[in-house]
Amino acid sequence: EANADFFISLHRNSSTSGKGVEIWINNESVGDNKWDKLLAEYIMDWLDQVGISERRGIQTGFRNNETNVESNNYVVNRYTNMPSCLIEMGFMTSTEDNRYFDDNLDAYADAIASAVMELMADKNIYPTSTLQ
Repeated sequence: EANADFFISLHRNSSTSGKGVEIWINNESVGDNKWDKLLAEYIMDWLDQVGISERRGIQTGFRNNETNVESNNYVVNRYTNMPSCLIEMGFMTSTEDNRYFDDNLDAYADAIASAVMELMADKNIYPTSTLQ
């Protein structure tokens, strides 16, 4: 309803083991998810430049998804009408991820914002001069 260009949801992963950053987007059965993929790729590249423990990749649907149907997407991706992604910013159970998160919180915020600005400039969504 706000006519946003992108929707980005930030989370911390949880599990008894694991480390690294992963980004979830709509699965391909929902239609063309090329913009979701682009958004996720730009963000992952920028976060990787700041420093993350592991690059877990861009995932579609949701964890343990066995069938590729619309209902098998994270809710925050399923109900958006703009490119969206859910970023798992490391595992809460990983000492290494917690250190990265604590040391780089502001840099991560800047990286995500820079990724969005770069994507918008690269794809001519807005003239570069308006992104300053």
